[in-house]
Amino acid sequence: TMRLKLSSSPSEHGLWSEVWRIGLEEGPAALWKGIGSSLVLVLNPVIQFAVYDFVKRRIVGVRLQKLTASLAASEAFFAGAMAKSV
Repeated sequence: TMRLKLSSSPSEHGLWSEVWRIGLEEGPAALWKGIGSSLVLVLNPVIQFAVYDFVKRRIVGVRLQKLTASLAASEAFFAGAMAKSV
């Protein structure tokens, strides 16, 4: 999409014609440039979510013994803080 914005002559057909052109001129691998860095940027939120979910399940597991399955605000804050600290 960046090439579409930076091209001096705007394409008449839009995004798909530009994708087709890049695929033909530079090869299919050019369409996937940058996927590695995108996956690295997604890694931190994925880890945070996994830790949050783990902590939440542990808290809810303890609360199920007391017959209350929902998290209090302070418990949700604690789970979020633990996830952020990892």
